[in-house]
Amino acid sequence: MALTATFTRQDGQWTAEGTHWHGTGFHDPFTDPGGLYSLGGEPIVYSSTSETIWHGTADASVKYLALIQEGHEDRRPLDNHFGAWIVRADKPGPFRVAAIDENGTPLAEIEPRFERH
Repeated sequence: MALTATFTRQDGQWTAEGTHWHGTGFHDPFTDPGGLYSLGGEPIVYSSTSETIWHGTADASVKYLALIQEGHEDRRPLDNHFGAWIVRADKPGPFRVAAIDENGTPLAEIEPRFERH
């Protein structure tokens, strides 16, 4: 199952289109960069992991993500207004995700830990 939510900006506020989306206070990291409290002061965090897929949030300074696994780095542009990101590895972990700025400077690396059952 997939959910697609469309938001538009009206009178300085983000609003959801359609009748099946509920909520208030949708965050715009560009008009309120200090509101990214979930980042805890870090440029990138993850919110969920599996053995091959991670997703999370990055601040506006992150322009590229790099998936690093077994000595190989796969770098891709992060072009996302809200800072959400998702990566998928070809093989199960371990792997790392690097946050990189517009000049190619690494800002942070995350290496989520997950338990194998």
